[in-house]
Order: sequence, then C-alpha cells, then structure tokens
Amino acid sequence: MRSGTAISKYIEFYNGKPVHEKFYQWQTGCEGIRSLTQNYLHISVWDLTLIENYLSSTGFINIQEFEFRKGKDPYLLMDDEGRAWETLYVEVQKP
Repeated sequence: MRSGTAISKYIEFYNGKPVHEKFYQWQTGCEGIRSLTQNYLHISVWDLTLIENYLSSTGFINIQEFEFRKGKDPYLLMDDEGRAWETLYVEVQKP
C-alpha cells in the first residue's frame, strides 16, 4: 500500500493537486514545503522509497507502510490524531 507518503503529499499540494484540507492553511505549495522542511526542528524529509532503501541496506526486512493507527504492533499505534494527515507510518523487522 502506498497511500502517499509525507513529502509526496506536500509535493502534490505544491503541484495544485487535491490533498487533505489541512494543507490549505498555507497560501502556496512552497509555503507548505518550507513549513515541512524548516519548522519543528526538522533536519530531513523521507518518503517510503528512501526509508526502504536505508532500512533494507542495514538488514531490516518486512518494511511496510501502514495507515494511521493501523499496524501489526499495538504498542506502536499511539501517534496523535492531529498528525495523521501528513505523517508516514512504517513498520519493519530485524531478522
């Protein structure tokens, strides 16, 4: 399942495609991307492909994207609902 990872949602907004209503808090797509990359002490952005590449190269397996509060480990399903519209959720296993 590739539901649209965090950075791709911002790029869709930048390109004028319909996205979650919360994106419209910014007047332009560039403002949204600036917020993602420069607010909240962020120092990087990731998408599922980049995460898969790094995790698989370090030995992780069963890399899966999940929707908000869905996944295999109930202890991990605790993110704030207010972040679900923009967040990427991934579970992995170490063999």
